[in-house]
Amino acid sequence: MKPNANGRSCCPVLRPTLVLCDVGPRDGLQNESLTLAPPVRAELCDRLLAAGLPRVEAVSFVNPRLVPQMAGAEEVMAAIHKRPPAVLAGLVLNERGLERALAAGVDEVHYAFGVTDTFSSRNQNTTVEGGVETSHQIVRRCRQAGLPVTVTLSVAFGCPFEGRVEPAQVLRVIEQVQEEPPDEIAPADTIYASDALHAALAGDASYAWEALGTRELRSIGRVEVFSLVGLADPNGDFGAEGPR
Repeated sequence: MKPNANGRSCCPVLRPTLVLCDVGPRDGLQNESLTLAPPVRAELCDRLLAAGLPRVEAVSFVNPRLVPQMAGAEEVMAAIHKRPPAVLAGLVLNERGLERALAAGVDEVHYAFGVTDTFSSRNQNTTVEGGVETSHQIVRRCRQAGLPVTVTLSVAFGCPFEGRVEPAQVLRVIEQVQEEPPDEIAPADTIYASDALHAALAGDASYAWEALGTRELRSIGRVEVFSLVGLADPNGDFGAEGPR
């Protein structure tokens, strides 16, 4: 954001908002040793919607052999009682997952990949470059389908294999993702590695809006950190969610 001759911002001050998305039905349950049946997972989503959550990441369209806790994603989606305007999102990691998500009738697509090559290789058998290319393909498909799409950047604050991730590295990946811009870009604190300063740097919304033209930049991680950082930023929406 550039100051004017009086040293004040040239951009109008917008009222900040905090967007809550519950990812428990996906991220929470996939880490449990007990696999819940699709009707039970659908009931959890129903209860979250009834509680007033505006956005719920309900399922993940991944290989059930690799993540058995997420098997039957289509059954979960079919059993949920939708409550418009609340949004039911589905996580995808590749175009095959996207096909399933579109067929299942999600309201919004979430695509995720890591900002380090080691994490991307271990988690999705790809590279950062490959993850960026897939993001472009998925965004194009979602545009054709008329669906909102979020690109989540995993391990954006710290990687379990490569250690601390510098904000400059995250911003480079954001620039590459923006070549086919999604509705949201979400730097994710996947392993609880962030601190408030690091979050402020990597979630610099003023940089994102002006230099990258991002429609919305959100950070995902510890709610107490990101709520404070996001609400202190007057330049746009800042979502606080559980880690992915």
